[in-house]
Amino acid sequence: MKEAGARLEANRAWAEAVAEELARLGVRCVVACPGSRNSALVLACARHPKLLTPAHVDERGAGFFALGWARQSGEPAAVLVTSGTAVANLHPAVMEADLAGVPLLILSADRPGELLGLGANQTVDQHRIFGGACRHFRQLPCADDPGMPGFGLSALDEAVFHARSFRGPVHVNLAFREPLVDARWSEAASEAPSPHPGGCGGPSARFNEWKQSGSAWTDYPIAAAGVDGAEAHRRLSAGLHGSRGALLAVGALSSESETAAAGRIARALGLPLYADLLSGLRSEPVARLDAFDRLLSDPSSGAYSAIDTVIHLGGRFLSKPFETWLAKRAPRHLHFHPHGPRVDAALTVREDIACSLEALAACAGSAVKEGGRELWPAWTLDDRAAWEAGAAFLARDRALDELHLPGVLCETLPEGALLFAGNSMPVRDLSAWGATFPRGVRILANRGASGIDGLLATAAGAAFAAQKPAVALLGDLSFLHDLSSLSLPQSLREAFVILVVNNGGGGIFHFLPVAEAGAGFESHIALGHRREFQAAASLFGLGYHRPKTRAELSAILAGSFARKEKAIVEIRTDRAQNAQTHRDLDAAIRLALGALPGPGGA
Repeated sequence: MKEAGARLEANRAWAEAVAEELARLGVRCVVACPGSRNSALVLACARHPKLLTPAHVDERGAGFFALGWARQSGEPAAVLVTSGTAVANLHPAVMEADLAGVPLLILSADRPGELLGLGANQTVDQHRIFGGACRHFRQLPCADDPGMPGFGLSALDEAVFHARSFRGPVHVNLAFREPLVDARWSEAASEAPSPHPGGCGGPSARFNEWKQSGSAWTDYPIAAAGVDGAEAHRRLSAGLHGSRGALLAVGALSSESETAAAGRIARALGLPLYADLLSGLRSEPVARLDAFDRLLSDPSSGAYSAIDTVIHLGGRFLSKPFETWLAKRAPRHLHFHPHGPRVDAALTVREDIACSLEALAACAGSAVKEGGRELWPAWTLDDRAAWEAGAAFLARDRALDELHLPGVLCETLPEGALLFAGNSMPVRDLSAWGATFPRGVRILANRGASGIDGLLATAAGAAFAAQKPAVALLGDLSFLHDLSSLSLPQSLREAFVILVVNNGGGGIFHFLPVAEAGAGFESHIALGHRREFQAAASLFGLGYHRPKTRAELSAILAGSFARKEKAIVEIRTDRAQNAQTHRDLDAAIRLALGALPGPGGA
């Protein structure tokens, strides 16, 4: 009994030390999932005054909720799970964090080493379970093992350092021996956790010093990566030297400060600008090309044949036509980025320059005089013609169509709101027709692995971090894939609208050759269904609306924002008709471009 009591005390002291160290490291959000093996950690984190600990029953959704928090805030979020299959359910979120460069801290509880490989219940091999997707892994011993908790605290410091410095997921696997938690947890915790006798990886004085210091056990300063602003600007100037047709292309950016820096660079250079949906620049006052995707998709258009240099800021692009054009034209491609995985699918990058965009912006005042700014007028003519033709086509019908949603959102979102774009058709339509959003609107999407899982949870996590009105635009299959996450919006303070395009299946497949495959397409590829979502709203205590016109949708969104409503707004459309509408829209744009003088017209 004495040994069991000592182990309980050691587990509690260690769990409370973990919670305290996370707070000291600046990890503010710890998403907790229920379980037994992780119960001491969950209780310690839930009781810590500086930690936010939203809870979720579904580990997959919890992982994506933490991912959303980290994506919005730019800081690591932790997700805390028990042992067994609970850990494996985090793998999709880990993959997305890895490919998108999002800092994510996985804290998994585990059985002690002496139980592995013996058939003990709920015991699996969790060692490096995520393989190469994690930037860092550390296995920690039990609380009553020699060297603890000092070794464990230093390992936590190291893991958070890797998450921040190398922008991605890290995994710490924490073993616990029984007994784990008992009635003594109902008593108030001590002012600060105390080490068990002989623990802490050294004299108790070192642990007492840590308790009193308020600082992390080990300090890991984060050094700036890459070249300084002056060197980046020198490379930029050299890259533009002699260019007769340069394009500034800004990909996905991970923070508002990066977006502001990219805007300053764009204004200083004065080059034609293509701003990706996830760059943030579509809600900033900067001149840009709005119909870029449409023009690149038109084989008859020669509007951009003069481009010989691409200055690429930030991460990946949503646009498949742009990636295809890069591979085909192979212009001189200079990539300036602050961090993250390699971005060069077309294998056209000649210089990959890691640098702070803020530092580059500070030097961009000495504007580069070369680069073909004189091409702006010709490109703008084609761009405006394509955009106006598309807008006129969409204005003909008052009924609510999928292609109308980007325009409605541009008109109705409040300044500073959050918009999460679901994968498949929603993010593509927003990319093509979401031109100018209200000032400060932040647009996020899971475009690392580009899966349809966990999208609702990611949007809720981002909204939880932002504490601003939010809209998640999702397809019906993405919505069905993450139904358990409908419990998450109730924890939000501001409006959270789930705008679901219900076209009875996978609409994107109607744009692919498989749509002509015949038997099996509807039942096994498009996964056609007749579900409606009002019952789901009722089950989770959410509001429900089903508008039929653009005016009705605009009024519903305005009312939801005003009331801070958490609601599902279901948009019913027809998949096959939507595909035809896209084709008709493209034809209208080609007709308008054909009437212009120059390479794209007569």
